[in-house]
Amino acid sequence: MDAQTTYLLCPDRTCRLFFDTTRRTPCEHDCPLEKLLVKIIKCHNCGELIELEGNHNYLRRVDHACSGGRCAANFQRLSGTYQLIYERPRE
Repeated sequence: MDAQTTYLLCPDRTCRLFFDTTRRTPCEHDCPLEKLLVKIIKCHNCGELIELEGNHNYLRRVDHACSGGRCAANFQRLSGTYQLIYERPRE
């Protein structure tokens, strides 16, 4: 997994909103199943996967308490890079 990408764990394999090119951000704000949608990023410091709620705004930074005692501020939600996934990553 890439540390500059927001992974959208989609609860509906039949939904095509992610592929709608008329949207600025792919389906992130218009997901009809937002309560089930999970956004996943990889901590740039420790590499741990961080799961975020479906309504997490891309303008908010994500603070992560790494296992080594450091608190990392993650800003990759601002990158605008998304990938659609249907299964939780094993990393």
